[in-house]
Amino acid sequence: MPKVRIKDTEIYYETYGKKEGDPLLLIHGLGGEPANWFFQIPPFSKEYRLVVPAVRGHGLSSKPKEGYSIRIFADDIIALLDKLNIKEKAFVCGVSMGGMIALQLTLEYPERVKGLILVSTHAFVSDKTKNIAGKWFSTYEDKGFDTYFDLIVKSVFTQSFLRSNRGIVSQMKELYRNQDVEAVGRAAFGLNDFDVGRRLNEIKVPTLVIHGEEDKLIPVEQGVYLKDHIKNAKWIPLHDAAHAALIEKTNEFNKAVLEFLGTVR
Repeated sequence: MPKVRIKDTEIYYETYGKKEGDPLLLIHGLGGEPANWFFQIPPFSKEYRLVVPAVRGHGLSSKPKEGYSIRIFADDIIALLDKLNIKEKAFVCGVSMGGMIALQLTLEYPERVKGLILVSTHAFVSDKTKNIAGKWFSTYEDKGFDTYFDLIVKSVFTQSFLRSNRGIVSQMKELYRNQDVEAVGRAAFGLNDFDVGRRLNEIKVPTLVIHGEEDKLIPVEQGVYLKDHIKNAKWIPLHDAAHAALIEKTNEFNKAVLEFLGTVR
């Protein structure tokens, strides 16, 4: 199990694809881990060198009692790239919380980023999003894992997807069952002060913004805000998709990302 030590924290990561390919970072969302990219890793690894970390507090990475913020997460990832001797610019793709990390990383380390892909994410955390996430963790404390998980999937998928893809949802449930929910809660609390809305004009790299039109957790208007405030950002809304658009609309998502990457190369 590959891990790198960054100060007092260990960050788990997975790598795939061509060693000589352009580096492509895939950064998961809150409560996620590298396995969340299982529909993307096979096609993306054919052309790119994938680096897929588990953010601190998640998966097999360390779960410290403190030290959770978007800036710290971004610093962890840059340190990971340094440890892997990846000095060239990388493409950075982040979903939800991972998109927030990707934004922070691009703003603080622009010399390390070749292109930016923002999925189901936002430049600042709205009260609506805080309230939904807060209800997840209070539900876990009051009613346990099963009810907590059911609430999450209803927040991030469309009802039609849940009805038609019970097998995928069951696999996700077993993945989530291994979470340290308290650590995920600490990470969630660390997101509340994130706000880079006034800095989006600093982003100069080619950017793709993808958002599900039925997203209840981070409404599509937040994606439109990113598109409107990042110069020349390409905008792709996904119809009949909610927050987990990269799973609900895998083919459309993968095609959009690969086409975008091809234009930047």
